This record gives sequence, structure tokens and C-alpha cells, in this order.
Amino acid sequence: MERLATLAFLSTVPLFAGVREAELAELAGLLRQRNLAAGEVLWHEGGPAVGMVLIVDGRISTVAAATWRPHDRVHKPRPG
Repeated sequence: MERLATLAFLSTVPLFAGVREAELAELAGLLRQRNLAAGEVLWHEGGPAVGMVLIVDGRISTVAAATWRPHDRVHKPRPG
């Protein structure tokens, strides 16, 4: 995604509501796009927090390990 498209996207994300355009432009310059395949794991539970994800298109699932079930889907965030 080119920088102007990234800036336009950031301006639609509720988390960044009220952030000045100059600051969003600076943030846009720091971001990098990743394209993920279906089923690809972003992080593992208990692992270090190493970043933040903004979903431009598609969906992800948050799955937590539980002692009573192998996996429990706890959240399905949408773009934004």
C-alpha cells in the first residue's frame, strides 16, 4: 500500500480519531504491509508483544488455548 493510501486508511481507523494529519503521515511512514495466508499465525499466546496489527482487508481470529478444550475462538476482529 502506498503512503497516501496508508494515510487515507489510517484516517478511517477509530483508534486514530482526532490525531492530526501530520502525525498520521509520520505513522504511515513507519508502517509496513504484510499479506498473510489463511491460517497463518501472527502470535502465540504467552509470547512477547512485538507489534500492532491494523486489518486493511479480511479477518483474523483470536484463539486461546484452554485446559478444557484444545482451542477456544474468543474474538473475530474486522478491518480497522
